[in-house]
Amino acid sequence: RCVSGKREEAMRIREVGERKDTDKVYWIPGGLFLGLQIIVRGRVPWGTKQFAINISDKKEDGDILLHLNPRPSEGICVRNALIGGNWGDEEKWQPYFPFPNGKYFTLMIEVTNDAFRTMVNGKPFVNFSHRTDFRKGKFLVLREGAVYYDVIYQNRHVNFISLFLYYCKL
Repeated sequence: RCVSGKREEAMRIREVGERKDTDKVYWIPGGLFLGLQIIVRGRVPWGTKQFAINISDKKEDGDILLHLNPRPSEGICVRNALIGGNWGDEEKWQPYFPFPNGKYFTLMIEVTNDAFRTMVNGKPFVNFSHRTDFRKGKFLVLREGAVYYDVIYQNRHVNFISLFLYYCKL
């Protein structure tokens, strides 16, 4: 692989299997930083009532900086944060519902100065304003209900062609 390993330049790819009956917890290399994009690819099986994708500060029992909770049975995707043991106000407004039963999805979460910006299947979805310091985020938690295939961490500010040529000396 031709990457430097530095937080600003690294691209991590990880296959996460196909089971939907267990939670999966993944360390975010270097933690959250401006420009980090987390891409999750998966599928919503038929009959799924809900699932969740969280960004948290600990593997368990910590703050949840982003709680993305698609509910196909209701046609909504609830967003929230758990800070200091307390849930904030739920956000339910959405321009469309991109997680119907039986469909594949590619979710991109990008860290910006003021919010987590999301896109689903290449289309802008919703923003969720930071309710605490985003740099506390260290773990991605994929909660049961969906089938997850891939997790990709990448930095939107890196020109990967230049990076490839520099580190491979081509």
